Order: sequence, then structure tokens, then C-alpha cells
Amino acid sequence: MKIQSFTNLHFRWSDGTVPSYINWSPGEPNDYAGAEDCVEMRVFNGKWNDAHCSKKRGFICKQTTGVKRPTTPTPLMTGYCPARFRAHRNKCYKVFTTLKNWTDANTACQALGGGRKGYYLASIGNVFENAFVTTLLQGSGVEPWIGLKQRNDHQFYWIDNTDVTYTNWDVGQPKRPELVCTRIYSALHNAGRWSASLCSLKKGYICGTNKKSYITTPEAIPNPCPSGYLSYGMDCFQYVPTKATWSVADADCKSRKSFLATLANPFEQNFLFLMINDPTVRPSKSSVWIGLNDVKNSGSYSWTQSGWSVIYTNWDNGQPTRPSGGGCVAANISGQWADTTCSQPLPYVCKSTTGTPPATPPGPNGQCPGQGWISKGPKCYRFYYKTSLSYLDATLDCSRQQASMVSVHSMAQNNFLIGTLKSYTVQSEGLWLGFHKSSTAGFQWYDKSTPQFINWDQGQPSGKTQRGNQENCVEIRSWNGKWNDLDCSETRGYICEKMQVVDTADNTTPGPQKSTIATPTKTPTIVPPTITPPLPGKHTTGTPVRPTGTTPATLSRQTQKTASPMPTVPHISPYTGTPQSVHQEPPSKNGLSSGAIIGIIIGIIVALALPTAGIVLWKRRQPHTNQNGTPGGFENSTYQLDTKHETETSDQNSGETDS
Repeated sequence: MKIQSFTNLHFRWSDGTVPSYINWSPGEPNDYAGAEDCVEMRVFNGKWNDAHCSKKRGFICKQTTGVKRPTTPTPLMTGYCPARFRAHRNKCYKVFTTLKNWTDANTACQALGGGRKGYYLASIGNVFENAFVTTLLQGSGVEPWIGLKQRNDHQFYWIDNTDVTYTNWDVGQPKRPELVCTRIYSALHNAGRWSASLCSLKKGYICGTNKKSYITTPEAIPNPCPSGYLSYGMDCFQYVPTKATWSVADADCKSRKSFLATLANPFEQNFLFLMINDPTVRPSKSSVWIGLNDVKNSGSYSWTQSGWSVIYTNWDNGQPTRPSGGGCVAANISGQWADTTCSQPLPYVCKSTTGTPPATPPGPNGQCPGQGWISKGPKCYRFYYKTSLSYLDATLDCSRQQASMVSVHSMAQNNFLIGTLKSYTVQSEGLWLGFHKSSTAGFQWYDKSTPQFINWDQGQPSGKTQRGNQENCVEIRSWNGKWNDLDCSETRGYICEKMQVVDTADNTTPGPQKSTIATPTKTPTIVPPTITPPLPGKHTTGTPVRPTGTTPATLSRQTQKTASPMPTVPHISPYTGTPQSVHQEPPSKNGLSSGAIIGIIIGIIVALALPTAGIVLWKRRQPHTNQNGTPGGFENSTYQLDTKHETETSDQNSGETDS
């Protein structure tokens, strides 16, 4: 029995069907070390466990008997959706932001029918319906309930009695058996993914029904866009079927007072996916040009629409590759992106918007914690050029330090990494980057940041070694700064990265006046030390690069710890305000204060007590003998027996070794 994993922990059966039944062992799937992509069934209890696919196990084969009937698309129904419901083919959906538990939410949906059946929490039967529902969630601020639920036998079912033919679980979902109700996420990083949750939680919800034949007039939905454009939020999209090169398509969109489409978030991405798969809009099945490109700066992708940063990407498997003559990005029929030869004629999508680009927050004005970290911009870097680990071990080491493997987003950052490395060592091998290949979403950064910059070496990525092993991880070559894909089991040095630490403590002086903390305004300049390069082919585990004037923290493979934060020394300005009165006790008549008198009395008592205590202790330490000739006092026979037994056991085992 085997389940094939796509994109982290999104499990599917190897025959392509989706799991409508699960039987995980408690605590599974845990994706130990981020590398368990296959599933075994434990013989002793029938429970499932995710495991590394390289493990050898027995297996069970299954064969379908008879002739498999081809599926045919469901014909469109007559009629239209109820008011304020949004239609996708035969389905109608409506999002509610009122918070209810799962049962109350489904009851509220049923009440919408006014006595008619057919209104339930929404069911989602395929990737297109899921994409449509996702487009409805932009700006909703809720993670609403849908109609999927788990029975006591761990079988999932839709409350409206439709078959479970599609799922879109988020990473590690569904996991715990007591989480039997399902909601759909609406955050930017996981919009459209599903999560199993406690049914008692109060969430928004999505109601669903089918088109109604008795509704003969569609609800009028205003379209503020020009003729030929489709409206979504504050945007207008137009599919242009005429095939053109990327530059011609770009010029034509600008002549229409728009741009080649910018896709700033997963909601716009899902809208584009639906549009280019709508046979009434797009008759052809080819890819379409979008506005992402690296024409002006090779390897650094940007949108043609000025002011819009690349904060979201949807790369296809193995992308971006930057082929010869490439640098222009197209979206395929699955909605995924690929760097494509710019001269290839393709249809394209234009977009205009009344929205404004999202503001880019300024980086923190902080410091790098501990020793060995180098500051650059808002980030801190630590170079392990003498250590040689596999990609997995390197990611784990960075994680232990509350950091991640480095991600690179510009040529300037790439040059900084190589320039710093060359100032410390000259070596023939590269260092691991946090860039790795996903099974469905192309190359991704380990820290989940957007991959909008690449710097592949010539002929890279090659995809496989000469022996046929997959090359799913990426190194930066120390001699030229170019990138190369490698077998993840190879060993390399690596670079860890974390954000600077901002000191927000409210430090005060002992007096009533608050201290003034000097806030750092400039990143300290670190002059690299002169270090003798290591001998070729040799690696010293656990020695990080360190800035001048610091003592490195020894980092072993077994016990690697985060360096302690550097203490912040406050700068205290002199107090210049009105002098404060201090309450003092009045002096006594004899010239001594009451505090001085009390101190004298305590001193006399201590002076008298010390000699007495010394005599008592001296007498107790003198040995005396009882009638049996053995030392007197308390005898702990249990302690003596335990000590004797421990000594004998130690002697008996002194010659043993582990088998």
C-alpha cells in the first residue's frame, strides 16, 4: 500500500485518486525531518504511518477488473442561482462571515431554502470549484466551514450526499481523528487549502446549492470594466486569443491602457486559472503570457506594471529554468508558471486595475544575536564553510538556531554572499542554498519566501546526476556565484539566515528618571579576518565564520545550540530636571539614627552566638565508640548495601561491551 505525496503532505493514492478514507496512527503523519513522502500500513494494528520512500517494505498490488468507463462532463443545468449566490457551472456558492459552529452553520444553510431541500454547507467536487470558492474568499477575513465531515469509521463524506472525488488538504491535514469537520483557508500563504478542525469552533461558512430551474432570470451583476474585460475585485482581465511574442503582447496590452497580467496573490491566480480554462472565454489549450519577466535584469524577475513587487509566484515543477532566449513567463492550462522563450508566439492576458500596490514594510532596525553572525540589511547570516553536511542535516542545523537556510532575492545579495565567502576561504565546493525542488510547484525557498530571482550556471538545472539520481537541492558555487542543482544527499557547507533582533525592552534607571536607550541607526561594518583556507577535500565540522574581534561558539554536530544574544548596553543621559526631595528619618537625640542602633544590637548578638556554635560543632565531630566497637551516630545500612552492590555490579560489568 502506498500513498504518493504531492507538495509537502498533500497525500494522494498512487493511482491518482484522492483519499476519502484515512486511518493514521496517533501523531501521524509527522513528516519526520521533512522527508517522509510515502505511507506504510502497520501489520499489528492496521494503522498508517508516513515513512521515507527508500525504506524496504512488503507491498500489496491492486488491479481493476472490467472496463473502466470514461468520465463525461456534467451538462449544464437550466435556471440560475438564488440572489446573492455566485455561480460556477451548475453550482451556487455564498460566503457568510457570521461565526457559527459546524452544525449551526449547516442548519443556517438549510434554512436558506425556505422549506425547499438542497441547501447545505458547500461541497467542492474538483479543482475548478475549489478555485472558484477561493476567489470568493479574498478580503473575507474568515476561514469558513465547508460540508466535508468525517464519520466514526474515519470515512469522509459531503453533507449534501455528493461523492468525495476531490480534496485539497493543507500540509499535514487531516491529522487527528477527533478533528472531523473541515474549513477552507483564506490567508495569502495557504488560500484554498483545507484543514480538519473541531466542529465546535465558531467560523464563517460557505453555503452551496445547485442552479434552480424555477429561477429564469439571472441576478444582474454590475461589470465596471471595459467591453471584453472580466471583472474581479478592483481588477479587469482580458484574454487575447491572438498569438504573439512576449514583447508584442506587452506592447499591445499597453496600447489597450493595461499591462500584461500582474498576479499579486493566490486569489488573482485562481481567477486567471478559471478564465483560461473557461471554454467560452479561451478556446485554445496553449499557455498564455503574463507580465512577469527578467528582460531588464537577467535572473531577477519583475512585473511589467511598475510599482508592483513580486510577492507571489506559482512556478511549475522544475521552474524557473531560464532557458536560452528565455526570461519571459507564461502560465499553462494548470495555472502554473514557466520561464519560456520570449520569441514563442502565445495568447496573452491583459489586466488593468484601480488598486494600489501593497506597501513594502521597512526592515527592522536591529542587531544580530550572538557571535558569528554577520549583519547585512535587515538580515543576519552565518557561514559554515568548513562544515560539510547533507541538505537535510544543514536545514536542521539552521532550524536549531532559530534560522533557516539562506534565500537569495537579488544579484546584490548573491554577490554579498560570494564576496563574504571569498574573503574567508578559497575552496572548490559550493555551499547549500535553501532552494529545493517541490514535486508540483517548481523550485521553492525553504523559508517560504517568493522565488523571483535565479542565477543558474550554464546548463543548469540538469535535473539528474550521471547515475540517474534526482538533483532536487541547490548549491551556490563559490568560484563564480552561479547555482547548480545537486543530489540532496551530497554534503556541502551551508549558510544560515535570520532576521535581525530589535531591542524593544523598556530599560529604566534606578531613580525616577527613565533612561534613554541609544537606538542603533547603522548596521555595524564587519571587517573579515584573514583566515588560512582549509586544505582541499578536508572539512572541519562545526566551525562557523566569525567577525573580527569575537570568539566563535563551538558548534558540534551532536549538540548545536543558538548563540546567546549580545547584551545591549544602554546610554543613560544625565538628569537635568528639578531635583527630587528624598524622605529621611530624623536623627535621634544621642546622634545615632534608629537604623544605626538596630545594627549595633544585631552585631552584639552575632558576636555572642558564633563561639557557642563553634564549640557545639567541634564536640559533634569528635569520634566516639558504642558497645560493639563500631562508630557511633546514625548508620544508613541501606546506603552501605546499595554502595556495595553498585561496586560489585561495576566490577562484574567492567569487561562487557555492547553487542
